[in-house]
Amino acid sequence: MLNVLLVERGARADDAIPVASWPFCLVYLHTQRCACGGNWHALTHSLHGRLECHRAICEGCKTERDFWFDLSLVVDDPNGFARFEELRGLFTEGLDYIESGEAFRAIPLLSEVAAREPWFGLAWLHLGIAQMLGEQHLEARPSLEQAVGLLPMDSTAHDGLGDCYLALGLNHRAAREFEMAVRLRERVEDS
Repeated sequence: MLNVLLVERGARADDAIPVASWPFCLVYLHTQRCACGGNWHALTHSLHGRLECHRAICEGCKTERDFWFDLSLVVDDPNGFARFEELRGLFTEGLDYIESGEAFRAIPLLSEVAAREPWFGLAWLHLGIAQMLGEQHLEARPSLEQAVGLLPMDSTAHDGLGDCYLALGLNHRAAREFEMAVRLRERVEDS
């Protein structure tokens, strides 16, 4: 049995996820996992003033839920899509630097992406990974804790935070994160 406190943000209009670019709504939806471990797939979307609601279905258990987004930052901004493309370019360049062994070059790029789209869990995760590769363990801790908070069903985020805690000598916390990662992987394999 997986014991995890799962907070499903954005499930109601009064808890809408703020976004700084139009396409980020789908990016956010596709980076989340259902409690069963399955991926979410968008079915429909509707506008409600400055809010947008995406109805989604879990590809694993077929549960449906709403994802609400606050578009206040982009409703009147004709450059919202261009901003998304810029962030996507920065994110991709940061990932390329990590892959090529130049984590120090990835850190400022991923920091900017995370600052401009603070709900982008993968930006926080990869920022934390780059910081860990650069042996910036103290800096990596809040990045990876943010990633786990935004991606609670992502085993990679828990593994990364476990590695960080281990590097900081927090062995009990590290063991808890590694155990959670194993349980999440088992849950995904079972779904």
